[in-house]
Amino acid sequence: DLPSRAAVDAAAEAGLAAGGTEARPPTDHGFVYQRQLTDPDGNVIEVGHMDPAFMPHGSDAAS
Repeated sequence: DLPSRAAVDAAAEAGLAAGGTEARPPTDHGFVYQRQLTDPDGNVIEVGHMDPAFMPHGSDAAS
């Protein structure tokens, strides 16, 4: 989980500059933003950011 959408975009752009390709368009669900790249060896790499404001808090969070 990267700290911001901008960090996700920066990581994806660095991967593209290094020879990767966009595996699919960016995904934005409001609370989570993701990008998937395929590296030159064919590995799929996903980077994303989840907005902590949407995370449950307190003792009931795991239930």
